[in-house]
Amino acid sequence: MINDYEYEMIKNKTGLTDNDIRQKVETVIVTQGENGSHIWNHGAEYQIPAAKPSRIADPTGVGDAYRAGIISGMMRGYPWEVTGRLGSVVAVYVLEQHGTQRHTYNRQQVADRYRQMFGNTPELDDFVNHASSK
Repeated sequence: MINDYEYEMIKNKTGLTDNDIRQKVETVIVTQGENGSHIWNHGAEYQIPAAKPSRIADPTGVGDAYRAGIISGMMRGYPWEVTGRLGSVVAVYVLEQHGTQRHTYNRQQVADRYRQMFGNTPELDDFVNHASSK
């Protein structure tokens, strides 16, 4: 999981193409700031939209929060599209606060915000009701 700048640097420094990189690893996740993220997994591609913040306060730590949401979805075995959107929603809580530790939210709030932004999915009930599943 890297940002788009880092991804381009890897390609420029190694001479690898997008296809080369995707053949070398199982999953590639590239974050693109306000443009969301891309996930490639075993030949499938997912364009994940960025969650819309109510305000932009401080981008510090947003990538780490996105990563935490991704890991949470992966640990639960959620589909990549749900996992990516979960990361996007978790990241927006950090973006809306100054500093890296001033945000607060619980699983129900994340699920509610996910539904507002992306619609409902059955995995959200699991997310709310179980600290970790699989």
